[in-house]
Amino acid sequence: MRRYKQKGVFSIEMVFVLMGMTACLYFCFDLGFQQIRKSQLERAAHSLVSLLKERSLFYNKSSSKQAKYIITSGQAQQLRTVGARLLNTTEDNVSIVIESRVNSNYTSPSVALAPQLNCVSPKPLSNNTLDVKRERSGSSAPIYQVTICQRVPAWFERVMGNEPKKKDRVITAHSTFIGR
Repeated sequence: MRRYKQKGVFSIEMVFVLMGMTACLYFCFDLGFQQIRKSQLERAAHSLVSLLKERSLFYNKSSSKQAKYIITSGQAQQLRTVGARLLNTTEDNVSIVIESRVNSNYTSPSVALAPQLNCVSPKPLSNNTLDVKRERSGSSAPIYQVTICQRVPAWFERVMGNEPKKKDRVITAHSTFIGR
C-alpha cells in the first residue's frame, strides 16, 4: 500500500535534478562563449596594435618624426573597421580606444565608439609606468595601446539573473606595444 502512494516522488525529484543540471549547463555554455569571444578580442587587439607599431615604417623618412606617430580619428575609424572584420561582426558591436605616447608626450586617446557602447581603457598610458628608452639614442620609444570592446549576448543573466531586460554585456581586451 505504501509503494502505491509514493509513485510520483521519483518523477518530481528527477524534474528538480534536471532543472538544476539544465541551469548549470546553460551557465557553462554562456561562460564558454564569453571566453571564446574574449580570446578573439585579445587576438584582434594584438593585431591592431601591431598595425599601429609597424605603420611608422611606411612614412617618408624626411617627414616630421612627430607627425608619423600621430593617430587621427579617421585612422581610428579604419582600425575599428579592421577590428570588426577580424571579429566577424558589424561595426555597431565594436568600439576601439587608441592611446599613444611619443617622446614621453601623452596624446589624448583616439576613439571610434559604437553607439551605446562604453569603452574605457583599463590602464591608461597617461601615467609613466611604461617609459622605455632606446638603446642608441636614449630617447623614449613610442608606446601604443589599443583597447577594443565588443557587445555579446548575455544569455544566463536574461534567463536566470535579476535583470531580465539585460540582453547583452560588454567584453573588453587591450594590448600594449612599443613602437619603432
